[in-house]
Amino acid sequence: MTLQLTEIKPWDNNSFSSRLTFTASREYKIGWVCYGLFYLLATFSDDLGFGWFEGPGLIIAIASLLITIVPYSMTKNFGAVIFERNGFRLKPKKSVDELPDSPVKLTEMTEIQFHYVYSLRLVSAYHIIQCVLKDKNDEFSNFGFVIKNKSQEKQYLEYLDSWYRQGLNINESNSVGQKTFKINQGKNYEEIQKIKQEYGISW
Repeated sequence: MTLQLTEIKPWDNNSFSSRLTFTASREYKIGWVCYGLFYLLATFSDDLGFGWFEGPGLIIAIASLLITIVPYSMTKNFGAVIFERNGFRLKPKKSVDELPDSPVKLTEMTEIQFHYVYSLRLVSAYHIIQCVLKDKNDEFSNFGFVIKNKSQEKQYLEYLDSWYRQGLNINESNSVGQKTFKINQGKNYEEIQKIKQEYGISW
């Protein structure tokens, strides 16, 4: 499976907020500028010239929230990430110091973290994921990749399943730092017990 590699910024293991120092952060700011402009439009609008148009401010405000998502969900195409049974092959378009050496062998890592910086699962699936790796020398490296549809999401989950079953030290967390499993599982006690029993992992 080949996914889009995205540009990243250095990740600081001691800072929670640094988990979001991702290339999407600039797009996120652009999104809020869009929201601000639409909010001002909503504030100063009346019926927009249509007598049947009730509550234009509210409708425009809701639309602006949705529009805010669009630039935030965009990421730069920085190359490709090729998934393999034992790790990744990274093919960036240009050299970047923060990227780990390719190929990445997960069996040589003491910790593998997947931070779901952005996730949307409606008609399709869209995820911006930051992978942080800790090697045997306690050195960190990281890269980002994008899942753009449900087919890619399904393949990604199959790789995750394989890595969990190999006993690799994998930790997943959502955008607010909460522990999760396979993107959005492990939300209740029953799911957690099933996961622990099936994969033999601590929670």
